[in-house]
Amino acid sequence: MTATANATGLVCDVRNVSKLYPGVVALNNVSFDVRRGELHGVIGKNGAGKSTMVNILAGMTERTSGEVFINGVEMPKAFSPLAAEQAGVYLVPQNPPVLAQRSITENIFVGNHLKKKSGLIDEHRMRGVAREIIQHLGFNIDPDQLMGTLPVDTQKLLLLGRGIYVVKADIFMLDEITASLNIEERNYLEKLIGELMNDGKSIIFISHHLKEILHYCHRITVFRNGNKIITENCANLGESDIARLIVGKEVKEYSADDRSDATDGVTDDTILRVEDVTVRKICNGIGFDLRKNEVLGFAGLEGCGKDELFKFMIGAEQGSGRITLDNNRLDISRPAQAIAAGIAYLPRKREEETVFHGRSIEENMLLLIYKRNRSKLGLINSRSARFQSARYTKLMNIKVASDKDDIDSLSGGNKQKVMLSRIMGTEPRVFILNEPTQGIDVEAKQEILKNIRETLAVNAGVLLSCESVQELMTVCDRIVALYKGHVARVFTRDEFSEEVIYRTIQGAKDA
Repeated sequence: MTATANATGLVCDVRNVSKLYPGVVALNNVSFDVRRGELHGVIGKNGAGKSTMVNILAGMTERTSGEVFINGVEMPKAFSPLAAEQAGVYLVPQNPPVLAQRSITENIFVGNHLKKKSGLIDEHRMRGVAREIIQHLGFNIDPDQLMGTLPVDTQKLLLLGRGIYVVKADIFMLDEITASLNIEERNYLEKLIGELMNDGKSIIFISHHLKEILHYCHRITVFRNGNKIITENCANLGESDIARLIVGKEVKEYSADDRSDATDGVTDDTILRVEDVTVRKICNGIGFDLRKNEVLGFAGLEGCGKDELFKFMIGAEQGSGRITLDNNRLDISRPAQAIAAGIAYLPRKREEETVFHGRSIEENMLLLIYKRNRSKLGLINSRSARFQSARYTKLMNIKVASDKDDIDSLSGGNKQKVMLSRIMGTEPRVFILNEPTQGIDVEAKQEILKNIRETLAVNAGVLLSCESVQELMTVCDRIVALYKGHVARVFTRDEFSEEVIYRTIQGAKDA
């Protein structure tokens, strides 16, 4: 490493960095910097170059050309993740690479063991420190618990705790860390961010959420097609400005009102009736009905009962209540029965619960309907499978070179379209979509909302939850507001108000 003066107050200074792969320019002569004590937002579509830049700074990818200075010291062209940590750079990735079969303590101290005077690892002291870190993060977890048994969101926060209290980094790179955090976890994250800012640390905050970037960050850098488009103070930009910079054109938000039959298309035919659903004292007598061609939204804070309600409806949660579909009373005790009855479910945690990693796009897409594509001998009819895959790829506008490619070669938005295609193939009467736009860039999000409204809701009904009330308002015919396991209010489209809906799901009596 070559030392240089750090008189500018920059903790990270990237100068003219490029990264070339065969036939692909992942980064093109990019320069940007991060100041001491700054929370710097990084945003762009999937494939824009932001992950490549983060991986270079984390020592996971070698740059082709350019210079990188950390705390005034030039980093070599190729350096390891350990060297990055020793220089003060710490990454909490979107999919944390934990040691699943090792304890929380072992994961927290990996590469940084505390030792006795004899030189032996001091397991007792490490366990005690790990317990203190866990408690400071707001968790009540045994430090001996296996890391792989924890939710990904908890793993991310524990890894952040490792960076703060064990690695003691100067620069933290948080990649989609808030993607599926609940309210309590978000509050703890905000507390940690505040502590880091007070300590003069710097944060590179990668997110697809425009509101989040504007809420947290001082400055923002926008990437597009491997290029840095702009670095600007967040105070000088609005959501529409950032969306335009990300895409390179005006991004028209989809709205159900864009269709002439947005509400006229909803019939009076009630296809689904749910009554008096109670699950583990979380859902308390929830009931609603769904009409043909209707998109019915569900808004609520974490713990409102939405997840438990959806899982009860597909037989993945035990509880009580009545479900009637097309005038037939259903008795569902497992997900396969729900699919057979005409109810298709898309879980919230795509990477953990839905995607079959290491399999092809076609296999992921047709998983639930392969039986229809088998010959009398039980062999897959490859011609029929190719036809079905091509049909859904075109219908959902999935950007793919070949459906034989690995599913993980796709961006988050295109992966989610594949998952939607999978459940569409079962031709259900009811779709249950639990936060289908989570972790997806702004343009893909609008495409998926349009697909939900104009493709999935044709001849079926859709139950939809989203992180954003604003997204629900753009696409839904009605919105059910849940508060502490109860239906607080049902809003019709002419009653939609983001402020009133938010107040209702927070339990306001005057909403």
